[in-house]
Amino acid sequence: MPIDSNRIQAVFLLAVEATDASARAQVLNRECGADAGLRQRVEALLAAHDASGGFLDRPPVAPISTVDESGAQKRDILNKAPRTSSAPNRRGGSIWSP
Repeated sequence: MPIDSNRIQAVFLLAVEATDASARAQVLNRECGADAGLRQRVEALLAAHDASGGFLDRPPVAPISTVDESGAQKRDILNKAPRTSSAPNRRGGSIWSP
């Protein structure tokens, strides 16, 4: 049977919302039925999701910004920080610049 990625995604999304292992198994039994290939693929996705620690469920980190004395917002403060090494910077002056 050909792989239906939409079906795999639909079953995964239902199963990932299950609150415990028993509820997840019920979803997989109901949605996959006798399709062992579908169940295997969805279980692999669920295992990867569980191993990830749910980092995709958390919001991204906000960009770094500050406000200087004049009230102007500054971004990218990491590149403006004092240099502590002799490595070339990435904003010009690189050994790769002409």
